[in-house]
Amino acid sequence: MGKNKNARTASHVFGSLFLRTVSTSFFKAVRITLRSFYSLLKMRYMRRQRNSYYTVLYQHRQIILHKNKQKPV
Repeated sequence: MGKNKNARTASHVFGSLFLRTVSTSFFKAVRITLRSFYSLLKMRYMRRQRNSYYTVLYQHRQIILHKNKQKPV
């Protein structure tokens, strides 16, 4: 009877450990998948927006340079 109890607790501990490792690896996989999906979306969006973003940045820099030139020395 003692052997049976020990075996049951051992199998229970093993089962819980197994479940825990599976859940952590599963969550890691989900997180990695979500991250890659998000980065893909971001890349696609940025590729679409890149030209406008850089033109705005360039215009802003030109305006700042222009303002700095106009300052009285």
